[in-house]
Amino acid sequence: MLTSAEILPCVFHIREVFTPEECNRIVSEALEWKNEPGKVYKGAVEDESFDGLDRDARKCISYHCPGDIMHNAWWRVKVDQAVIHYLRKAPTPPTISYKHVEVQMVEYNDTGDHFDMHRDSHLEADVGKTDETRIRKLSMSLELSDTRDYEDCKLILATPPNDGHCIPNSRQGDITMFPSWHRHKVSPITSGTRRALIVWYHGPFWT
Repeated sequence: MLTSAEILPCVFHIREVFTPEECNRIVSEALEWKNEPGKVYKGAVEDESFDGLDRDARKCISYHCPGDIMHNAWWRVKVDQAVIHYLRKAPTPPTISYKHVEVQMVEYNDTGDHFDMHRDSHLEADVGKTDETRIRKLSMSLELSDTRDYEDCKLILATPPNDGHCIPNSRQGDITMFPSWHRHKVSPITSGTRRALIVWYHGPFWT
């Protein structure tokens, strides 16, 4: 049975969804996916020539899960179970599609790797969109690394007035889930390597 805590409104931390062995297996498989420098979400950028790269805002490596793997992976069952748990617990759960999903493994392995405060989905940019495959509604971060293997590199959710709330005692196999419009960041890593599986569930415009 999954156990969770609502650490902020509509932000849930779910404990021990995956075992350390399962996390290590995900990493081993994800290292085979196509990778590139982490890009910045382009939805609110008006400059059509912008290629998504901004190393000042985001510095990491992204491994992109192929669609055929994403829908049939052994780990997808537990990921979907965590989503179902979230939807039951959240006071205002979003409408999502289990068919339209994005998956990346992100890797922070160089001193200073980070991701500045951002949103995974921009409400202003999504206005008028009707295609549910293009709107990120629910964001998930699965901790794949043992916390003893790196320093700093914390997931921080925005809260007034200090604009930051660090996920408490996040451990390998834990999941944090929140609406994709919620501002968040990853603080710079100071040593070691941290990996996380990032999953976005898409859906119709904010219903």
